Amino acid sequence: MGQPRQKRPHKKNAKQANRHGMLVMAALLAVLIMAVASSSFETSNEAETTFPVSSLKPSTSAPPPPTSLPTALPETFRREAAPHLNIAPQQDVAQRVQPSPGVVQMEASEDDEDPTGTKKLFAIVKTDQKASSGQNPAKPTPTKKHQLTATDEAGATLSSNLECSLANCDISVVKEGHFTVQLASGRNNTGFFTFRLQNAAQKPVRIDLKGAPSKWGTLNPLLCTDEQAFLDDTVRLNASKRTKTLPTKNGPLVPDTTDEPWQFLTDISYVDKTLTINCVPPDDDVLIAMRPVFSPMYLENYLKRLGEFEQVILHQIGLTPQNRPLHVIEISDRSNSNYHQKPTLFIYAREHGDEHDGSWLTQGAIEYFLNENDEEATRLLRQMNVLVVPILDPDGAASSNYHRIVDTFHPDKASPESRIYAQFLTNWYNAGGRIDVAINLHNVESAEAPHLSCGSVPKKEPDRTWAELLHVYIGSRMNTTGANIQRRTWGPDNHYYRLGGWLEYRYGTLRILYEANSQAKDRHLNLDQLRWMGATMAKSAAQFLTSRESSVLRERVERMQRDRFRKMLFYVRDMNWQRIFPDAFRAEFVVRGWTPPEQLADDKRYDLFVERLKNYPQFR
Repeated sequence: MGQPRQKRPHKKNAKQANRHGMLVMAALLAVLIMAVASSSFETSNEAETTFPVSSLKPSTSAPPPPTSLPTALPETFRREAAPHLNIAPQQDVAQRVQPSPGVVQMEASEDDEDPTGTKKLFAIVKTDQKASSGQNPAKPTPTKKHQLTATDEAGATLSSNLECSLANCDISVVKEGHFTVQLASGRNNTGFFTFRLQNAAQKPVRIDLKGAPSKWGTLNPLLCTDEQAFLDDTVRLNASKRTKTLPTKNGPLVPDTTDEPWQFLTDISYVDKTLTINCVPPDDDVLIAMRPVFSPMYLENYLKRLGEFEQVILHQIGLTPQNRPLHVIEISDRSNSNYHQKPTLFIYAREHGDEHDGSWLTQGAIEYFLNENDEEATRLLRQMNVLVVPILDPDGAASSNYHRIVDTFHPDKASPESRIYAQFLTNWYNAGGRIDVAINLHNVESAEAPHLSCGSVPKKEPDRTWAELLHVYIGSRMNTTGANIQRRTWGPDNHYYRLGGWLEYRYGTLRILYEANSQAKDRHLNLDQLRWMGATMAKSAAQFLTSRESSVLRERVERMQRDRFRKMLFYVRDMNWQRIFPDAFRAEFVVRGWTPPEQLADDKRYDLFVERLKNYPQFR
């Protein structure tokens, strides 16, 4: 009889043995690593003592001041940032402004009073960089250092280091009077350029922009010799002005801008992704830009003039992360105490920071409503209010950044700027105001479209039909400006995370997006024509808003405003939404989903609501 077979070890015991062996090996490896690290640390300490103490001195350079223009900008075109406007808005607009996450509210001081003794109700809101970094983190700074300035043998200098210019291009000298600018790839790097050319008066200069997109083939940059035009254009809207056109080397007709501050350059060519600019500067200090520059500093100086009009209220509602002011311009006839309840037209530009044409359109719209000699404008202003934001993204405008805060108008994607705008608009609604139509102004670059085209309308009905009807109003009246209009809209879009989409879904606002183009491929427009186009657009939109065709739209906006107000009184008991919500985005998101008071079977609570409603007869 053979020997009995030995029992196989149990699986569990084998696993424990393997685990024990692995732990022993890990412990031995850890001891070895600690020994090596200890010896390395001692070696590094010995090496550190050999460094001279003087090389470890802290930097004595001061941080750059929070001005609109970079400190590296040469003296002629450098100006200190315009002082922040200290004009108190009307009391019935802002109610209990509270800080939102990502911003820190500054206390109002004695200096915040206007001459009538009224305290400012919108205290300046300053961005808290630490709090906002988690909401909208900035892109990491590129490690590559770009060459933004170059000087040839004769002393001529080309520079891109100024406001509204590209910061990620490389400038080099080919030979005397010949410069090359290498553009970075991507839409966010080639949207807008501004160069400063010095010490080249009456000398031929050639600038090659390499990497230029094909749509720049019909682009004619402009030359500015008047420093004041870069900072503050005092030229008023002149509808009767008609200029003759001149031919160009690359094809388009351009207005004769000989006597204007921004002058078209005609000797332009485009070959193999290179835009070549040939010019003879008349002075030793000129600017060459893709379009007339509408900078944050220009806006600051322009607002000083607007403050002289009695129909204008300038709201400085906060500061950007780079310490630039955010402005909302209100134009209204305040002869009636309940003027906020009138229909309101909202026009804003520079959602994309590098699209300057839209800002010039807003200036034309503003000057149309302030024209005291236009009886139609005065009549329309008695029936409605106007809100205008010429630069929605000042930081993006200053750095020529295409896409900074576009998709941030949502609780989960909010930026410091979008929170401040949402706070202002929510306060506007809480004071009984409304926004019926919102026009979002952009611009294409050159060859893509005519002078004006409708870039986006809402997807849902009846908003899409209303937007197309508004486009008919605007397009039919643009014939007086000589501008070419694309009759058909580009198509519907949601824009849910953008400002227009937020207004549409929360307040019932009709939104529409327009693409302007002063550099259209057949014929270009000068500043006067561009602003007149903005005035015509504003007039057409105002006529639509006060017409019978928009009566159903106005009724919907009024109904949504009434329902929102009643929900706030029922659930919050007053309009102080800051007591229970962290910010305006979250408040409007939640309030929209609340059940109307009439649908709740809570008689006692409803009776209290009816009692509170007696103080607000317009929302009964």
